Amino acid sequence: MSVRSSQIRVEVPAGGRRAARLVGAEEFAGRLPVDAVVEGGRPLLKWLDAGGARFDEPFFEQTVERVRRERPGGEEWFTDFDALVQLDKNADARRPDGFIFHSSRCGSTLVANACRALDGAGVVSEAAAVDKLVWPYLAGGGATLELLGRVFLRAAVNLFARHAGGRRFFVKFSCCSVLRLSFVRGVWQDVPWLFVHRDPVEVMVSNLRNPPDWMRRESQPELAAAVTGAGEAEAARMRPEEFCARALGGFYAAAADAEGGPRMLVGYEELSAAKLEEVVRFFGVTPTPAEAARVEAVRGFYAKDAAPSRRFEPDGEEKRAAASPAVREAAERWAAAPYRRLLSLRGGRR
Repeated sequence: MSVRSSQIRVEVPAGGRRAARLVGAEEFAGRLPVDAVVEGGRPLLKWLDAGGARFDEPFFEQTVERVRRERPGGEEWFTDFDALVQLDKNADARRPDGFIFHSSRCGSTLVANACRALDGAGVVSEAAAVDKLVWPYLAGGGATLELLGRVFLRAAVNLFARHAGGRRFFVKFSCCSVLRLSFVRGVWQDVPWLFVHRDPVEVMVSNLRNPPDWMRRESQPELAAAVTGAGEAEAARMRPEEFCARALGGFYAAAADAEGGPRMLVGYEELSAAKLEEVVRFFGVTPTPAEAARVEAVRGFYAKDAAPSRRFEPDGEEKRAAASPAVREAAERWAAAPYRRLLSLRGGRR
């Protein structure tokens, strides 16, 4: 990354507190924002020195954990959001080759792994800083901050793309970010995007057995309200089945309602080797025979493992059989109609 030298204020943990100092922009070479937090009403980015680290794992958080293990004791810096703009303003922009959105526990990680199997490809998958910058409540909301949010998001993605290097770069967002699809597309209108989805009953069984972070309402009340379309207090009172079903219905509807641009809808049950090759072609890549073989090979292993070892076993039938009456009732009430709409749209591709 080539940036003109300028001074950026950083805060560094020291003796149980944080000490502030000014550093040159060139000292951020290799650093990536690994989280976005709000402290005392002040939005901050947390930075980690990841110089030379590749995004080899299925999730960016797994890459962060590996870097921390390999480099114990590394300083983690905190900055205001505008540090992104300072680092981005004199560096080359990089247009992503494709975006992956999804409905949670639906095969999207397999799609990301297929993109990662391409020569010279980098995939940043569900990076916390990127997904949190999608939401305006992080910085207090409002139209002005909505515009600033797009500037911050573009700068963050540019930073990840430059770090990844290579000829191709893809971003996989967390499932909740599909609700902000129009915001993301306001930054990159021509980037092709796809939405991976699965039968809501199967997704609910998986999420209720092993709740993901976005279902932990007590720690993220603003997000809980956003994904359910309810107030924070109402979302906190919901039964888990209703909370999950309402969120899924919102995810499906957001993808179905999206207007304009290159879009592809992909069902979990479609994810054959041929469909994965179709996906990478949709993203503008004609795979070589070697790339096509690697794309096919990723189907054989459990997609979320950092080091692929477990063989993949289909589990749709088992999940449907395990669904409780409460799960089936909530899925039918809150998620079934938008899911059926997705199915009706899936035959075409814009």
